[in-house]
Amino acid sequence: GNGSAGQVLVTDGSGNLSFDHPNRPACQVYMSANMTGLGNDNLTKLDFDSEDFDTDSAWDTSTQKFTVPAGKGGKYFVGANAYVLVDQSMYTQLHIYKNGSSIAYNYNSTAYTSASLSNNVQRIITLAATDTIEFYVSTNASTRTVYSSNNIGRTVGYLWRLIVWAH
Repeated sequence: GNGSAGQVLVTDGSGNLSFDHPNRPACQVYMSANMTGLGNDNLTKLDFDSEDFDTDSAWDTSTQKFTVPAGKGGKYFVGANAYVLVDQSMYTQLHIYKNGSSIAYNYNSTAYTSASLSNNVQRIITLAATDTIEFYVSTNASTRTVYSSNNIGRTVGYLWRLIVWAH
């Protein structure tokens, strides 16, 4: 066959050819509303309850969790951006969780007392079928609000499977 739009011809290394979407699954998720009332210095799962796109239905908007589909293991580019209300000299931590444990985070701080603090974390991560990804945030701000969006951008999470060529 000729495949379909967006597919590429791939080989299994034994001479068998097929059409595939090699950098799927991919998704970008966001919060439909601000998150308020986060505990002081407590990690809280980001409420990514909405999707811009999700090619393989791998993001669950009810649990805010990505699960690698069967046959879709490999290297993934994983990241998130968060915007937190700044009402004092404060910090945020933004974490990537794999299978329930933090595997990467970014710490960001500011001395401003009236703005929003942006934080982002990104990693290339090896994932296997059934592995999960979640995003968590913590802050020491007194109001502890994560914006769904503001004048800078919006709080999002994103993942996509990478095409990695052996050499």
